[in-house]
Amino acid sequence: MPDLRVCQFPLKAVPALTDYTIVSDLTAAVDQRSSFASIIALESAPRIAADNLIKTGTGLDASGNCPAMNTTVYLTDADFAAAGLARTVVNAIKLLDAAINNNYNLQNQFIRLDLTNADILGLGTAKLKMASPGAGKFYNIVCITARNSFGTIPFVCGANGIDIRFVGATDYFVRLTQAFAQLAVTRRDIYRGVNCVAPLATGIEVIATDGDLTNGDGTIELLIEYQILQDFVTPAENTSSCCIVPLTDTFTAADLTAIFNLEINHGWASQNIAVMVWDNLNNFIVANYTFGDEAGADTTNWITINFGAAIPGTYRYFLMIKP
Repeated sequence: MPDLRVCQFPLKAVPALTDYTIVSDLTAAVDQRSSFASIIALESAPRIAADNLIKTGTGLDASGNCPAMNTTVYLTDADFAAAGLARTVVNAIKLLDAAINNNYNLQNQFIRLDLTNADILGLGTAKLKMASPGAGKFYNIVCITARNSFGTIPFVCGANGIDIRFVGATDYFVRLTQAFAQLAVTRRDIYRGVNCVAPLATGIEVIATDGDLTNGDGTIELLIEYQILQDFVTPAENTSSCCIVPLTDTFTAADLTAIFNLEINHGWASQNIAVMVWDNLNNFIVANYTFGDEAGADTTNWITINFGAAIPGTYRYFLMIKP
């Protein structure tokens, strides 16, 4: 065989395990050869060990799939079968995502909308405050709490007050009264709404149909409780045991510990818990909490909310627990 460069060798598309390849060893006097079978054997052991580490670390079975899940609560083999899906990690994520979305839509949601002073003085033109919920969906407004945060000068408002309505609607679901808009003190009013058309894929706007308000230098804040629903689809029933509301109460700085923690003994022997906190201005705040009392004891019956500093006025907490 003539001397050839490697690039000049004839091409063999599918090498056999018994074929050889050239191995250049800088410590050897001449190049050597090694079979593909021996190279694969050399690579196989560390690759299998690495695969096993991945499977063990993620809890997968030997085939790389989810193991049997008949002892789990919210994701079982029956869920995979009902959805016509193989029991894999990706499909498990899909099922959990769908369950989370369904549960999220079943729960009332809250959003705070602020009307700045400039917004209010320009309310003769509608102000969009909530975008469309998406194709085939509509907002179900449960309740609106409005706060007129008085400055130093009250607003002057037309007789029809301020309407909160679907974009472009001729009716409204809540009307803030003229008397509320013209308050000379800070006050919160709760509105449950009236009968109105609920259009699909339509946002929410605020407008004063009598024209711009004048004079005032305050602001108005809206806390809207709502749901996003499909048209006209009954949400799938949540078959898990219902959450309960074991505890809600107010507290002040005097109730905090020396390092500004609030310890709550809910007594429900559970860590399936949601914590909500409102400050002295009735603003929802994100609660930084841990399970257990301040010392970390009894983690299923106590929670500790950390504020990091003294708090002004009276705060309120609300717990939801699944025992």
